[in-house]
Amino acid sequence: MQDTSKLFRRNLDIEKEIFQLTALSIEQSDRFIADTSAKLADPGRERSISRLERLVLAGASVNSGTNHHIRTLFLRIKTDSSKRKELIAYLDTAISNVTESRRQLTGTPFMGAAQKALEANHRMRQLALEYQANCDKIALPAPKSKSRVA
Repeated sequence: MQDTSKLFRRNLDIEKEIFQLTALSIEQSDRFIADTSAKLADPGRERSISRLERLVLAGASVNSGTNHHIRTLFLRIKTDSSKRKELIAYLDTAISNVTESRRQLTGTPFMGAAQKALEANHRMRQLALEYQANCDKIALPAPKSKSRVA
C-alpha cells in the first residue's frame, strides 16, 4: 500500500511539473505574440518589426497551441488510458517540429527560445512515460500471499 501511495504522489508531482513547463512555454509565446502584435498595430512602430520577428510570430502561436494541447491530452490520460499513445506521439511530433525550428533559427536571437522549448518537450515526454509506468504499477493486482495450511 505504501508503494502505491508513493506512486500516486509521484504522479501528482509529474502532473504539476508538466503544467509548470507548459505554463512557462505558453506565457513566453503569448508575451511575444502580444508584444509583436502591439508593435505591428502601432503605425509608428510597425516598421521596427523585422521580417524574422514576423515569421517567428507564427511559430510562437503554434507553440502556444501545442502546449495547450499537451495539457488537454495529459488530462485525458488520467481518465482514459487509451490516450497514452496519443500523448507520446503528439510529444514526438512536437519534438520533431521544434528540432526543425531550432535548426532554422540557428544564428538568430530566437534560437535560445527554440532550444528551451525542445528541452521542455523532451522533459515532458520523459515525465509522461514515467507517469504511464506508474499508472501501470498502480493498476497491477496485489501479489497473492502464499498461505500454508497446517
